[in-house]
Amino acid sequence: MATTIKLKNGSGAPLAGDLVQGEPALDLTNKRLYTEDSGGTVIEVGTNPTSLTTGTFTSTGIDDNATSTAITIDSSENVGIGTTSPEVLTHLKSSDNTIFEIESTTATAYMKMVDSNTTGAGYIGYVTNDMTFWANNAERMRIDSSGNVGIGITNPAADLVVAGSSSGEYDALILRNSSGVDTSSTSITFEVSAGTHGTEGATAAKISGLREGGGTTGALLFHTTASGVSGERMRIDSSGNVGIGTSSPARILHVEKDGLADLLLRDTSSYSVGTGPAVIFQGNDSGGTTTQFGAIYGVSNGSNSGELTFETRNSGSSAERMRIDSSGNVGIGTTSPSYKLTIGGNSDSANNVLTGSGIVVGTTIGLRERGNTAGIGGNVYASQIYQGNSGGGDLELYNVSSTYSLVFGTNTTERMRIDSSGDVGIGIAPVSGYGRKLQVHSAAGGGSSVHITDSSTGSTASDGLELISFGSAAYIWNREASFMSFGTSAAERMRIDSSGNLLVGTTSLGGNSGRFQAVRGGTGAIGYFEINNGGGAQNAVDITNAANAAFVPLRFWVNGYGSSLVGSISCTTSATTYNTSSDQRLKDNIVDAPAGNIDAIRVRSFDWKADGSHQTYGMVAQELVDVAPEAVSQGETEDDMWGVDYSKLVPMMIKEIQDLKAEVAALKGE
Repeated sequence: MATTIKLKNGSGAPLAGDLVQGEPALDLTNKRLYTEDSGGTVIEVGTNPTSLTTGTFTSTGIDDNATSTAITIDSSENVGIGTTSPEVLTHLKSSDNTIFEIESTTATAYMKMVDSNTTGAGYIGYVTNDMTFWANNAERMRIDSSGNVGIGITNPAADLVVAGSSSGEYDALILRNSSGVDTSSTSITFEVSAGTHGTEGATAAKISGLREGGGTTGALLFHTTASGVSGERMRIDSSGNVGIGTSSPARILHVEKDGLADLLLRDTSSYSVGTGPAVIFQGNDSGGTTTQFGAIYGVSNGSNSGELTFETRNSGSSAERMRIDSSGNVGIGTTSPSYKLTIGGNSDSANNVLTGSGIVVGTTIGLRERGNTAGIGGNVYASQIYQGNSGGGDLELYNVSSTYSLVFGTNTTERMRIDSSGDVGIGIAPVSGYGRKLQVHSAAGGGSSVHITDSSTGSTASDGLELISFGSAAYIWNREASFMSFGTSAAERMRIDSSGNLLVGTTSLGGNSGRFQAVRGGTGAIGYFEINNGGGAQNAVDITNAANAAFVPLRFWVNGYGSSLVGSISCTTSATTYNTSSDQRLKDNIVDAPAGNIDAIRVRSFDWKADGSHQTYGMVAQELVDVAPEAVSQGETEDDMWGVDYSKLVPMMIKEIQDLKAEVAALKGE
């Protein structure tokens, strides 16, 4: 049974119904102690006692005006105030908001806590309107009268101030998410009054530590809220790369934005020409000293205008190397560019292309393809200009692309193009095929031409060589009073002289001034001049006379023109005569011919192998050669086909007829 002390409110003895047998009651006003005996009678135990002893219970100075049980000490020695069933060593229960109060008559009040395992103590104190929290006999945290919380500091100037002292890394605050799953995070959330706590509308910003790589790596994420929706704006990944607008930064600073990804640098100092914000590039020099290697400045040039300047360091000294002025003009080596690109300087050394240029021989100028920023074939430059090495060299212009052309133009119009195959078109994109390397075209009509002149011919329209295409006609003109030569294997083969004579195998007209002269050099079975009609039915050669008169279309000479005429073909207005030379002046030892052997000539019928045609009368050259060798042409090699000149048999037949006629006359005379 619990031992309960009932504190009587008011004076006098309690009623019998107020107690149970053995239960004490204390009259605090009159300092009298009562109890109920086994018969149910309330009896007074003592009057004005200085101490009260009932077993092990001792109480002094307790004053209670309560009408019910105020303090309960149960068998486990738990003390309950306001409750008759204390659950712990001290159990306070009240319907009031203030349950426990410690009041000190000084400016400091503490509640001390110790345990059996340490020599230090812990305190919760109230010091001059500040709440203090102690551990191991030292203050560790304070909430001041303004509500500011200080950890490691006694005068916090903000809502939360964490202070410490360490010669190395100092962990002032650790936030831990025990999930242990990749993509889990721990965050610091900044909320505003709008919206409910913990909702998107209430969150203004957030900083999160993100677990990655199985807990071996992590990233720091920064969120802000726009239109009530929180989103990641910046990330520092495990490599230290900073991404703004991207969650996978590829460089130390990586900025992405759908639209203009801009960076604002502002100089708030007083206005001054030549000053402005800068981007500085620093690193360690060979001695390990931090050194500025380069810089980009945005500077004012007055009149609400600005310029960009670029500096580099050379031999320990930084200087401006390039400037883009307020008009967009670019100056290299000059601070006052006058054109879209002005390259300044004051020397004409071997390292410069032109006086004051500053473009060193060996430099490559790269030109991007129009509208292409990614480049072609992995190369950022579609075209390149090279100038040999430092000792000089060729100036080379390339279009790196294997697809596109190199185009040249004037007056905003294309004039010439070199395509990817190396074909050149002037006035036109060259038409591929047939190995054309140069095509010249005039879109305006009136024909097009290629005119070649040099210093010895002059450069007017009546000088030099000209190749002309005019409508469906074509011309090759030497406009000079000289010849045109044609050759193969580095040797001249044909020439048209200034008089229009065509000379083949010779460079000058010999003998008569004929319009065509062919001279064969050397010997051989192949004829020098051949006409082939291509197997068709058309005429191979037409020889005409413009006048209705007799003429000699062909004459045959040996030993050069005018030396010995050996035959000709002559024509009248109605007949053609084939002439073989027979002039007495060409002959010696003229006597009567011997009797012929006409009976030995075998007259044959045969079919031609070439076309299968049948010939009823004819001779075979190999059978005729022994009878009339002068009528047979054997050729110069065994592969040459033999031929028969039937006209050479006519004198033999005439002789045979004469002999036969004489014999007939003799027989008649007998």
